[in-house]
Amino acid sequence: QSICILESILCSGILNAHDDVLTSHLSRHEGDWKWISRTVCLLVEATGMIQLSRSKSEDERIADTARVELAAKSRLEVKHPFWKEHLPLEKDRNVMKEIAEELQTMAQDLGQAREKESISPTLQPMLLQALLVTSGNVKSVDNLFASKVKKSENENISEVLACVKAKKWLEIRMMEKHRQVVLSPSTLVTGGMRLWDYSKEMLKVFEQFFNDRKDNSKVIELALTSCLEMADGESALKILEACLNDGLDDSNISRTPNASLQSTLNLLETVGQAIVVRVINLERRPDRLASFLAQAAHSNLLVVRAVMDFGKDTTTSPEKTLKNNQFCHAFDGGNGRPAEIETRLAQRLGCSTQEEQEELSQLVQSHWRPNDLQVFDSEAPASLDETRISPSEKACALSHIASWKGVIKSLEWMASSESSSMQNDSSSSIFRNPSHWRQKFQISGYARGPPLFPENEGMSPAPVCIILEDDAILVDRFADRLQAILEELPRDFHFLSIGYSRPKTAPLIPFSSEISIPSCIWYLTGYIVSLEGCRYLLKQLPVRGPVDSWIGLGMFRNWDNMYGHDMGVGMSKNNKNKSGTTSSTTAEGKKTTISKKDLRKLFKFRAFCATVPLCSQKVGIGNGSNNNNSGRNWRQRDTDIVYSGNSIR
Repeated sequence: QSICILESILCSGILNAHDDVLTSHLSRHEGDWKWISRTVCLLVEATGMIQLSRSKSEDERIADTARVELAAKSRLEVKHPFWKEHLPLEKDRNVMKEIAEELQTMAQDLGQAREKESISPTLQPMLLQALLVTSGNVKSVDNLFASKVKKSENENISEVLACVKAKKWLEIRMMEKHRQVVLSPSTLVTGGMRLWDYSKEMLKVFEQFFNDRKDNSKVIELALTSCLEMADGESALKILEACLNDGLDDSNISRTPNASLQSTLNLLETVGQAIVVRVINLERRPDRLASFLAQAAHSNLLVVRAVMDFGKDTTTSPEKTLKNNQFCHAFDGGNGRPAEIETRLAQRLGCSTQEEQEELSQLVQSHWRPNDLQVFDSEAPASLDETRISPSEKACALSHIASWKGVIKSLEWMASSESSSMQNDSSSSIFRNPSHWRQKFQISGYARGPPLFPENEGMSPAPVCIILEDDAILVDRFADRLQAILEELPRDFHFLSIGYSRPKTAPLIPFSSEISIPSCIWYLTGYIVSLEGCRYLLKQLPVRGPVDSWIGLGMFRNWDNMYGHDMGVGMSKNNKNKSGTTSSTTAEGKKTTISKKDLRKLFKFRAFCATVPLCSQKVGIGNGSNNNNSGRNWRQRDTDIVYSGNSIR
């Protein structure tokens, strides 16, 4: 909120240029000016209070900016004193209290104003939303939403939507506070409703209207808009399924849709354009999910839970797959003794007998050798002894494996359809193929870079899915950065990390302006996978050790050869130089290169990474941390994972 911008609008003549439009509008809605002036008055006063506080900041840049804003406020009070009629300026008045009182009055008066047509239906929710956000009172927003959504009449839709949008921005405002929860090894309980609580409530309203009324287009649009604002991809997909099953089929779409249906279709298309990300989240950590959702809402993403229960599943129907075994919480390796946790994990996999429980070792081996990491971890034990993987490491690995299986479910279904029609973003094509909305609601985009291997020439852009852990911290302009990567990502890739850390002895090999080839990375904070990539990873099972180290060593195997030696992979000195087309900077600052032809020979696991990561992970103090291993902080980032490698010296 900038008072300078408001001043420029009021004093620059912009409004005068549209006097005819304003006069025409205000003649139809005589009460609009009263509502506008009251709201602007409150917003200016509240913003002035904030800027007055900032003007006392020790940071001169913040203080100077605040002084400029306060000067603009003083000039406006002289040139446009209309708000003085509503709120006389008193030195000791409580502006925020008056805003709260005004909100209560407006919430009561708006309904009457609407009935008397003294305020336009377009302006009403805008003013209410502005006051709700300015008040900063989350509880008031929650209470108003709860009271309006229960009535579920069409006339309450605008107020409900104002609450939804205000909630989104209040959650975004608290994003830094939310991020502190990732440092806690236990759940931080917070009061009030969360973002998905809003969209789930709107889903209930949608289901009620959808089952009971014929004309439910406004409720459909409100429910879809709520999902988009609240970053709720799961509820959006349920609404889509209901719409498709109710008659949005080829026969209906082939006819010219009426205005109501056309509006619904346009909104479905808008929601379908959002980037869908899959998040791994423990059921006992709703605080982490709330933290991530605030970021997702800010970046206009849709979120679904990544994990799919895959034990004993024989479902082939995509509709049944969505209902029965997708969008689950992560496997939990905490809260219990190791034997109890092992039994719980096996039961969730559908393994009840001893023989079936042994199948678990085909997914994640019970023991591993920490010495395998010595090439990248200088503090890895010299002993070749094996150690038992910790329950939390096993649960983490199973969560990622189940996420890959979920991606395969989605992308195999897509592969069975005509790819050309799926990638055509024109609305007419989508209207003729409504089932493709399901596909749009489950992918993150398409890898559009030229294929790496000649045999894949002519390959269509490959649909991709993004998997993120719930403690990922996204960069600004995440969506724009992602699109730049996807434009360069070879469409025959397997895996691309967007959130990682890199050992000092694991150089990156430049590939394009946005993408590099890693020789080893730590962490699975965030990554992009393709259908072939998930199939490749499942073929490499079982996982040995922490799943991120297992994937990192899979990358290293591409470079465990003369090319890797020349590039300094696993070394810090005595690196040689080699000519070619793909280069790496060694620890000594030398450039080494490799031709694309040779790269194809080495590239079994087609793993890439964003040269500049798109997300990060805060360092925490893990449950299994050892204070005597201060150099092992790279294994103490995730507070829910106990690193088993410290058990061997």
